[in-house]
Amino acid sequence: MNAYVDSSVVLRTVFGEKDTIKLPKALKQLVASELLRVECFRTIDRMRLGLAISDEDISERRALLYKAMRSIRFVKLGAPILDRACQPFPTTLKTLDAIHLSTALLWQKQEGEELAFLTHDEQLGRSARAMNFEVIGC
Repeated sequence: MNAYVDSSVVLRTVFGEKDTIKLPKALKQLVASELLRVECFRTIDRMRLGLAISDEDISERRALLYKAMRSIRFVKLGAPILDRACQPFPTTLKTLDAIHLSTALLWQKQEGEELAFLTHDEQLGRSARAMNFEVIGC
């Protein structure tokens, strides 16, 4: 099984939150948009600035993020993904979620393999289900 992972899943793991998705045992590969890196590092930086988290804690979170990213195959953002993200979806989607879902759709088409979709975001999960993905996490 291959699975697309969005930033909500990685961030819950990095911050040690409850109800983190357990990765399927049959998982062969995690796939994500390059966008995930930006979202995750920006979130850690916002936490550092907004919540005055200690340097030690920030360092630990960044190290956990780097470790998590080593297990992900990143898909480069490009015109085909951005063009698809501009098109309609069956449900309402925020901009970055449209890029995530477009990345998963185009990866699946190019690779000719099924993807599960891992997310804690209900709106994104609903749209992924409407696009015929198996959604895990919400």
